[in-house]
Amino acid sequence: MQTAKLLRKICSQGVNRHTRLIFSSIAPFCNKFEQCNYDLSEAEYENIPDPYVHQLIQACSNALEEIKVSIYFTLFEFC
Repeated sequence: MQTAKLLRKICSQGVNRHTRLIFSSIAPFCNKFEQCNYDLSEAEYENIPDPYVHQLIQACSNALEEIKVSIYFTLFEFC
């Protein structure tokens, strides 16, 4: 419910400006996540040992968490 209110407020204040700011704030974390996914695909294809694969999975999870936190902080600035 709170999320819907926040999103309505953002949209009512000019969606283009806010969307650009949100995407620019999460872009570095998205790039990290994309690289992590690529590395994970390569590791699975090459039969890399499990400990390394688990490290990659954790890195991907961390990148997703960074994206989430970045979005929350960006939304908080506007609301």
